Amino acid sequence: MRKIWFITLFPDLIKEFLSQGVIGKYFSEGEVEFITLNPSDYCQKGFKGVDSAPYGGSPGMVLRADILFNCLNEGVLRHYTSINDLHVIYPTPRGKQWSNLEAKKLLLEFEQKDIVFICGRYEGVDERFLQKYVTMEFSIGDYVLSGGELAATIMLDTTLRFKESVLGNSLSAKCDSFEGNLLDSPKYTRPRIFQGLKVPDILLSGNHQKIAEYDEQQRHEQTLKFRPDLLKNIGE
Repeated sequence: MRKIWFITLFPDLIKEFLSQGVIGKYFSEGEVEFITLNPSDYCQKGFKGVDSAPYGGSPGMVLRADILFNCLNEGVLRHYTSINDLHVIYPTPRGKQWSNLEAKKLLLEFEQKDIVFICGRYEGVDERFLQKYVTMEFSIGDYVLSGGELAATIMLDTTLRFKESVLGNSLSAKCDSFEGNLLDSPKYTRPRIFQGLKVPDILLSGNHQKIAEYDEQQRHEQTLKFRPDLLKNIGE
């Protein structure tokens, strides 16, 4: 069974997120297991010993390299031959920009190696730990979160959506926004008229070819209107 590990000071954040929706259903079926490890459980001083003030006098606190190593080594690596059997991922502002393409790549890589997410807190993680043990760094956007848990779960959610057994309809992910660098087309459902606004007639026609052509046209129009920057990447 493949495993996804989270090294985090706030494991309940991970557990709650991964117990909900289609992702929660996927994990409940037992094909993949997620495991949370708290660095404070690998520190003699508990929660109070996991971080320390940074050298150089800058503000905030930094997660200690030795405590994170204890957690990684005793909690994770004892189940594997070496660190080379794992993808160790650290969400960070300096990382490669996360995208649909990177999610698809990670899903393929997950078929070969288990994943460990290192969830930073405070002012981050001691650089020496990152240099020694982290194999991938990603950023989910140009902003700063209070912790890496949200970024890690977002990355995992976007990755697993491309696994056929996760979504109710395996075509859903292939038709979503950002596929082919286009946004999705507008969606409509009942009632046919809402506060004077009607569902486009073409969607009620039953002509599947015309509907497909309309959807493709709408994808381009929506992208041009809301995210024209995506159009320069058409074909990638």
